[in-house]
This record gives sequence, C-alpha cells and structure tokens, in this order.
Amino acid sequence: MMKNLQFLRKNLKKTQAEVAQDLKLQKQTYQNYELGKRQPDSNTLILLADYFGVSIDYLLGHETKGIIHIDSFNAAQQSIIESIRDLDEDLCGKAEAYIAGLKETQQERDIIRKKYL
Repeated sequence: MMKNLQFLRKNLKKTQAEVAQDLKLQKQTYQNYELGKRQPDSNTLILLADYFGVSIDYLLGHETKGIIHIDSFNAAQQSIIESIRDLDEDLCGKAEAYIAGLKETQQERDIIRKKYL
C-alpha cells in the first residue's frame, strides 16, 4: 500500500500532514500507512479510497490494470490533465472533441513528413 498512497498524495501535491488533517487522522498514523508499518481498518480504507478517488483494490496494490500514472507524461501533458480535472461532463466532451481534431492534424503532419522528408 505504501507506494500507492504516496503516489496518490504526491499527485495531489499534498504533504502527509495535509492529508492526515483532511482525513482527521493523526499525522503519525497516516505516515505509518504510507510506510507499511500499519494497515488501515476497513472504514479507513473506504475513507482513503473516497479521498483519493480510487478503489480499495488499488490502495491495496491489487488493481493496476488501466491505471496510468501522471508522471509517465511530459510536463505539457501533465498540465493539460490538471487543467481538465475540474471540468464538467459537457466541457470534457468538448475538450475530447478538440483533442481528436488535434490528433488528426498530427497524423496529417506525420504523413506529409514521411512523404517529403
């Protein structure tokens, strides 16, 4: 669990103390969860999963299929991901359509480069 909790916390750009405060836990208790020195009970697992927006399986290190870590993207891509995080469903749909258009433009450029370069 240590790696997943630490990854999720850092992804939110929060300290251990901030997460502990948000969850109304003692800082040492939360630190022990990240270090694997202590395992949360089922109620705390639910609290942590809801806080980070992930499944309990993911917290326990069981479910990793389909999880893409933000640090696998370059800085510009990470910025885009952060920018769309708070958009409602309608605006996300518009962003998705715009990105689809950008992908088509990229494909067209790649074809031209291959043909003439």
